[in-house]
Amino acid sequence: MSTDIKSLIPKKRGKLLRSQEDQLLLMNDSGKIFSTNKALVTTWQLCMGDKSVDQVCQGLEKSTASDALVIDKDPMHFIQKLESAELIVLENKRE
Repeated sequence: MSTDIKSLIPKKRGKLLRSQEDQLLLMNDSGKIFSTNKALVTTWQLCMGDKSVDQVCQGLEKSTASDALVIDKDPMHFIQKLESAELIVLENKRE
């Protein structure tokens, strides 16, 4: 791939759900449901299609630095996980 992933624009797909036990869930457009956590949901919510992957990762680091939320992985891991679950699409930057 010639395009650097950090320059791509992530756009969220699917929707956020809560189980009866108040567990966070994300459902992709195909109806597949994924159990998730606050860090992954925060990443997904930042993928509005108006920022690059790099900017989303920086935003995630800033938002979690002020929270009690602990991220044990590189934010890029969350982007890759969301993409593989078809919860975001990565688009080329529009000029």
